[in-house]
Amino acid sequence: MLLVSAKVGPFKSIDSPQTVDIDPKVTVLVGMNEAGKTAFLQALQKTRDVLGLEEFRPIDDYPRKNLTSYQKRHETKPDVATVLTPGGHFKILHPWPGQNPPLDRGGAG
Repeated sequence: MLLVSAKVGPFKSIDSPQTVDIDPKVTVLVGMNEAGKTAFLQALQKTRDVLGLEEFRPIDDYPRKNLTSYQKRHETKPDVATVLTPGGHFKILHPWPGQNPPLDRGGAG
């Protein structure tokens, strides 16, 4: 699977969704300390964990400052933690908590 973009958030220190385009040749994450580089990579790992052991846990992974309000609506309206857009015309959505991500075949836009 060739990943062309990834949208992460809310997840740990990433309060609102952030989209990163993935260049097929080079992608570099650059930022100051505490900017969310590691959190971004952790979210990607939890989305497509090779061993299937990782899962999203609101208590561990949801931004702390919004956790209480999120827990009240978690069961009825879970947020989407990550959206991966591989090459082709579908997206991999990963909602909270750790359900298997469905495929959205509506287009890669």
